[in-house]
Amino acid sequence: MKRGKLTLILYHTDAQKLTKLLTIIKMRNNIHVTHRADKSWAVVKEGNSRALGLYDTQAAAIKIGRKIAINNNADLLVHDRNNMIRRNYSYGDES
Repeated sequence: MKRGKLTLILYHTDAQKLTKLLTIIKMRNNIHVTHRADKSWAVVKEGNSRALGLYDTQAAAIKIGRKIAINNNADLLVHDRNNMIRRNYSYGDES
């Protein structure tokens, strides 16, 4: 089965629920830079189990992750060595 972009049409008067739902849908496009047990840094698209790439330094992983996030109108979430999110960069459509 081929995966494509999600198209969603909603008719709902509750703006808060709609905003929350759209946030959940948007989260699926996030790009994460995470630290691995082998001391490398991985760039991972949220929802995927495999890394898009492995890098020796966090800076190198962020550089590639930023390009991917920009191309996908996504957020880039940078994790620290304990894999706690330390920074979030938003490259998505804010409208």
